[in-house]
Amino acid sequence: MQHRFSALDGLRGAAAISVAVYHFYYSFPGYLAVDFFLVLSGFVLTHNYLYTSAAISPRKFIWRRLARLYPLHLFTLVTWTAGYVLYIGALPSYADGTIWTFLQHLTLTQNVGLSPSETSWNTPSWSISVEFWINILFLYLVSITTRSYLLVAVAVGALFIIYSQSGDLDVSHENYFYYLNSGLLRGLASFFIGIIAYRVYRQCLAWKPELALASVIEVALLLAVVAIFYFRSSLRSEQDFIAPFLFCIVVVIYSLERGIVSLLFSKLKWLGDISYSVYLNHFTVIWLLLYGWQNILGLDMDSLRSFSTFALYLILVVAYSKATYIFIEKPAQLFLRKQGPGC
Repeated sequence: MQHRFSALDGLRGAAAISVAVYHFYYSFPGYLAVDFFLVLSGFVLTHNYLYTSAAISPRKFIWRRLARLYPLHLFTLVTWTAGYVLYIGALPSYADGTIWTFLQHLTLTQNVGLSPSETSWNTPSWSISVEFWINILFLYLVSITTRSYLLVAVAVGALFIIYSQSGDLDVSHENYFYYLNSGLLRGLASFFIGIIAYRVYRQCLAWKPELALASVIEVALLLAVVAIFYFRSSLRSEQDFIAPFLFCIVVVIYSLERGIVSLLFSKLKWLGDISYSVYLNHFTVIWLLLYGWQNILGLDMDSLRSFSTFALYLILVVAYSKATYIFIEKPAQLFLRKQGPGC
């Protein structure tokens, strides 16, 4: 039975909520939570597939990743589109083509550099495309013998390109040098840092600090994350490039679950369970809530972003995501895994 990192599940849930908050207010750099997801993905997949005695074929690995990512992605693509058509009365129009971008979403190729003008359809799903294709690279290019310094070199190189071209980490669809997709570079950097995090975690398993010391370290790391998010001169900043490395340390320390804070986060495991649903659903809820009310009540968008509307929005996101997790995400994943190769 695979080990479950309950504290990391809780942190993933908190990160998903921070993305939902960011897309409601756009007042703090919640986009950095995507880098946390990618670091965590590198950590978990390394644990599940690289450092394991149970070998898995490439076909089975790819099928499992599709079973995990695709059903909810397809569901939210359809529901977001339905919500848009309901209030606008037509399909959205994109610079790279409405049908062309929709076909990319259907094939998880919406963020590999084919549409450099803008993100499209259910906006948060750009990172799902990145996640899937980085997973494929992980399958074929990384092994247990791959040197850590090579992984670090690739991660630092990718971040340097983003820094030199954009200056912050709020990148996704843009192509550098015509063909090099910024989102893929961002995903590659954070995912590889996540592999390093798992290797460090294995070295730290024997570390048994006193509860008080471990708790102080956990609090200090949380404060450092808060500083990265809030203490900055502008919404987008060069400080972004500290985030993947800080998240690496956070993942290592909280995966050990030695302090009180990590134990508290483990109680949020339920939120981690629905975090993927929260991440993909919240844009649909924003659209239906804000744009729906705007059309019905005739109010401007700024007046709709009140605290009461925000509280209602979070309640709806969590409740709706719990439902899609129970009735869409989990059943579809289990069904597809049973149909896959070697099952």
